[in-house]
Amino acid sequence: MQFPNHELKAISGHIYGFIFENSNVDLKRNLFISINIEFDTIKYDDEEWECSLTSEWIPFVGNHWKDIENIDCESDIFKEMNETSFYMVEHDWCNNLDLQVNYIKNNIFRVKVKTDVNFSGYADGDENPAMPIEMDLELPFTEITIIGSNLEPELKDIDEAVKVVNEFIDTCSLSATSAIDDTFKFTPIY
Repeated sequence: MQFPNHELKAISGHIYGFIFENSNVDLKRNLFISINIEFDTIKYDDEEWECSLTSEWIPFVGNHWKDIENIDCESDIFKEMNETSFYMVEHDWCNNLDLQVNYIKNNIFRVKVKTDVNFSGYADGDENPAMPIEMDLELPFTEITIIGSNLEPELKDIDEAVKVVNEFIDTCSLSATSAIDDTFKFTPIY
């Protein structure tokens, strides 16, 4: 039995950013973009499944949040950092990612994805090391998040968070809000 990848229909999701660093693995502070896509429920092996695709650790290039559309899948830093996976029962890595993101209006982007999933399978004999998936949908950019305790030195207030965000993107295009504990969120102004 082969997984019906040709029946997958992307129906929702969102784009968000996060600022992160990890000196233990020599990961310098940077603004990264993540794209999460949810598929409509699909019937397989007499069950219904909710599947998703996530593309993370996309280095941001630009000065305004609309510059998310500057994603370059061919850049060395993209190839080094990006992790894209398809989820059904577990995360299966994706290869040969072609990702196009284009600004439309307000906080909405058109996202086109073509990739091959190294599908580990669910039913006997349904493994597929190059299962093609393709989608085209509109997604909102929702926010940039910083968890203050993830940075060195830790961020103590919204003013410190604004300074950090300004290192990577113009905060004049964002509305700063402080959330629970040390999590700071910046939403797009449009």
